Amino acid sequence: DLDLSNFLAPDLTDAGAAHLARLTRMAHLKVSHQRLTDAALVHFEGLAELESLDLSGNEGSSAPGSRT
Repeated sequence: DLDLSNFLAPDLTDAGAAHLARLTRMAHLKVSHQRLTDAALVHFEGLAELESLDLSGNEGSSAPGSRT
C-alpha cells in the first residue's frame, strides 16, 4: 500500500506518476490532493495487482471520485 496524500504540498504531477508504474506489486494507491490530470491514468494501467486507486481531490482528473 502506498499513501501519497500526506505530502506537505501537492507536488505529484503526471510526469511523477510515471515513476509509480514501476511498483507493479502494489495493491492500494492513494494519491489524493495532488496535481494529477487524466494524463496520469495511463501510468496506472500496468499495475496488474492494483485493487484500489484513490484520486480524490485531483481537480485535473475526470476519473470517478477524483473531485471533492
